[in-house]
Amino acid sequence: MGRGRHGRPDPGPTLGGWLTEVYDWRWVFYINVPIGILTFVGLSAYLSETPTRKGSFDWFGFAMLSIAIGSFQMMLDRGEQLDWFSSTEIVIEGVVAALAFYLFLVQTFTAKAPFIDPHISRTATSPSGSASSSSSASSCWPRWR
Repeated sequence: MGRGRHGRPDPGPTLGGWLTEVYDWRWVFYINVPIGILTFVGLSAYLSETPTRKGSFDWFGFAMLSIAIGSFQMMLDRGEQLDWFSSTEIVIEGVVAALAFYLFLVQTFTAKAPFIDPHISRTATSPSGSASSSSSASSCWPRWR
């Protein structure tokens, strides 16, 4: 048995380490199956079904947001390799991302049932949720020196 941080003995292998050592690494995942079944049964017994929203799905808004995010991600992923905006591919991906995001915004503010409701930010919990997300994300940000 090895020594821990403060000179005390390590408590030994965890359940996952023990399963891997004694059986196989796949058992680390298999052990979650009965827990998942119990969770499903419990949730099915105690949660009531939420009524579904009737209406049409905003396919155009969904498609424009997907294209905007996808092309922006491609631009960010390949930008450094292709020398950013000196590359025709990066310029095209940036233009496609900007145009698709613009069309998404126009669709969002003019459609009767948009893909994302623009009035959602008016709720009381939206500012606190945004602040909470930002603060937790900033704590994960690497500290550059």
